[in-house]
Amino acid sequence: MEQVAGVILESEALRLRRLVFRITRGKGAVFMDEAFEQDGKMRVVFVIIFNANPPQQKDRVKRVCEGFMGTIREVPHLDAIPEMIREHEEEIKTTTKMI
Repeated sequence: MEQVAGVILESEALRLRRLVFRITRGKGAVFMDEAFEQDGKMRVVFVIIFNANPPQQKDRVKRVCEGFMGTIREVPHLDAIPEMIREHEEEIKTTTKMI
């Protein structure tokens, strides 16, 4: 399972849901949080969970998200998160020593 997260305009939320449904053929889920104001515009945080089989599926979903001109982030696999935390902690220690 692959995950993509990001921020888009609230007015585009329904259109994103429809496109993701169409592209994933109903095998993708879009979760959205409550709207918030940023730079005078209402925006929504979204997470898309989908099966990346066939491999082109991930590219299709990313292209759709990028078409909304929002901020897009890939969500790492849960297995990779502890390693990422350790790496960031080491960077913080190194920076603290340098200061």
